Amino acid sequence: MSDVGLTSKRAQTGDGERAILARLAGGCISGTALASAARSATTLSSNIDARGARAIIVYLNITAASGTGGLTLRLFGVDPVSSTVATSASVSTAATTSGTRIYHFGPGVGAASGATLAWGGAGVMLGSLFAVQVLHGDASSYTYSVTYELI
Repeated sequence: MSDVGLTSKRAQTGDGERAILARLAGGCISGTALASAARSATTLSSNIDARGARAIIVYLNITAASGTGGLTLRLFGVDPVSSTVATSASVSTAATTSGTRIYHFGPGVGAASGATLAWGGAGVMLGSLFAVQVLHGDASSYTYSVTYELI
């Protein structure tokens, strides 16, 4: 009998309490980075604790779009000592229409042969703190929310 599935449920160095429980329960930790609102300027979420997760799926749900400028999602790493914020990954495709976009960030994302992500992703490591930014291409108004799942 193989124990391949058991290693994913073991606690990892740096796991937070919720991450350990999520690993044992087999579920993800989800949250809201930016609540739904009309915005016309680039917006950065507050710092989010990764709780020991290694990857993240980010959902950008645009409910009202101007059709110009577009929105680009960026993932920021946050220095846990100084709280300095720096870009970890940026998705190059700008969204100009309403709908939900799903982005994947984590080790190995996009590395598989023939892997295609509809809206984007990057093979980056997720630090202990991160933030999500939605970059506006111009000053037109978009209504959107950003939620996430830590994996």
